Amino acid sequence: PEAETVESWRDAVAPEVERVAAAAGCALDLRTAAWSPATEFPAEVLDALANALRPGAQRLVCYAGHDAGVIAAARPAGMVLVRNETGVSHSPDEQVSLEDAATAANALVAAAQELAS
Repeated sequence: PEAETVESWRDAVAPEVERVAAAAGCALDLRTAAWSPATEFPAEVLDALANALRPGAQRLVCYAGHDAGVIAAARPAGMVLVRNETGVSHSPDEQVSLEDAATAANALVAAAQELAS
């Protein structure tokens, strides 16, 4: 969750990028396409989501600057990540099972009901 850890990947990867480029006889340009600071969601929102999913389940760190992170700047927010077998994200090719989507949707409804009471 520390920004320094996330940012340090570039320093760790850069020498390998240079080595691969030299070995291949080509140029590689290492760039960060997008970056946003971490968003900490309120504990009560995270707890309500966890209660609706699997109490005690591991929480993931997600730099959600383009998703719930935008909403979190104005309102209490949280995020449910739905597994995706292909790993493709934010694309028409992204696929999740209806069962997983329903689990996430039901968790959001249950969390909203818990937070509203």
